[in-house]
Amino acid sequence: MPLFELLARHGRLPAGPINTGLLEEWGAMTSDGDDDLEKFLRSMGELDAESAQGATAYEFLPVAAVLALGTRAARHPDLRDSLFHWLHGRADDLRFRVREAVIESLTRIGERSPEDLLQRSAAWMDGFFHAAAVLRALSDDRVLDRLDDTAALVERIESALQLCDGANRAMCRYPGYKEVIATLDRVAPRLAKRFGAPVLRLFEAHAGSGKPEIRALVVSLAKATSKVGRQRDEAQQMNKTLAATAKKPRDPRAAQRPTRQRSKKA
Repeated sequence: MPLFELLARHGRLPAGPINTGLLEEWGAMTSDGDDDLEKFLRSMGELDAESAQGATAYEFLPVAAVLALGTRAARHPDLRDSLFHWLHGRADDLRFRVREAVIESLTRIGERSPEDLLQRSAAWMDGFFHAAAVLRALSDDRVLDRLDDTAALVERIESALQLCDGANRAMCRYPGYKEVIATLDRVAPRLAKRFGAPVLRLFEAHAGSGKPEIRALVVSLAKATSKVGRQRDEAQQMNKTLAATAKKPRDPRAAQRPTRQRSKKA
């Protein structure tokens, strides 16, 4: 298609940074169109990794479509139900630029209506990349400074922690699991600074997790919080809980070893 070829040629992928100016122009031109335009954008955004392979010029196409539909959802509240569902299907795309476009779309929606994003995102906490996308959008300055519903935010964080805590060994090797852990580590201090004790107590409650990665999140947050004057008491309490829930070092002398059997010579 000539339009696809034109967009791909000017998208600057894969050699240079993606052409953000073209992305914004495309989004502005397509965010207010009719139903036929939306269907076209959806089909463009659903180009798979074979039709628009990652790290090629054609990856620009699904990225541009996702951002256009995200901008459309931000501008038109009546379209958010269907577009939220559609964006959910793109959140675990194999191509990281497409996943980043989903996060930016959620952020733009949250910038227009932070509480709407907070409430609608409850259904997103069922997958690793999805949960990470929600947390990154909610912690963006464009959204975070406008959030007021502490209880709902704590629920989203708790859902992400439970998702990781319940993961089996195979899931823990999945890139999405690692993405949620890394995202929690990165955004927890920001969320704690904005919402204070409820967030800190939530992480403290997971100090005894059997997952080393989750316990490390609590350690990291306690360390970051100890530098904030008004949260030092909470940080001290977190450290006490960490000490109380630490596994005792195993005494090698107590280990039961099999006795070596020696055959007797006749």
